[in-house]
This record gives sequence, C-alpha cells and structure tokens, in this order.
Amino acid sequence: MSIFIGFQVLIQDFNIKVMSEKYSGMTVNERLYVSGKMDEFDHSIKEKDTEKVKIILIEVEVDEASIKAILKEYGLVS
Repeated sequence: MSIFIGFQVLIQDFNIKVMSEKYSGMTVNERLYVSGKMDEFDHSIKEKDTEKVKIILIEVEVDEASIKAILKEYGLVS
C-alpha cells in the first residue's frame, strides 16, 4: 500500500468517526438547531412531507427506530 493510499484510508476513517460523533449526546431538537435544519424540519412537518422529514432526520443522524417514532408522533404514519 502506498503512503498516499494509506493516508486516504486514515482520513476516511477519521471522517466516518467524526460524522458518527458529530451529534453524540444531543437531543433531536438540539441536532436540528445545530445543523440549521430546524425551520426546514418544521416546514416539512406542516406540509406533511414525510420523505423530507425522513431525509432531514437521517442527515442529523437520528436512528431508524427514533425516526419511526417521530413520524408517528406527528401523525405522518399510522
């Protein structure tokens, strides 16, 4: 493995770790606020745009079970 490829792998591993810890310990509301997606999320809820809500929640690293619970809470799924 060349030094360049080894360096690329190291950077990718670092980026994955940083992304997975970016919102660690934050509530969903905190994640939405910090990411600047709070207004977009609120608008998507008002418009009942289930797919957009899912995308936003995925972007702020909300797990699948929590996404389902949030969608249910807002009446976007039964």
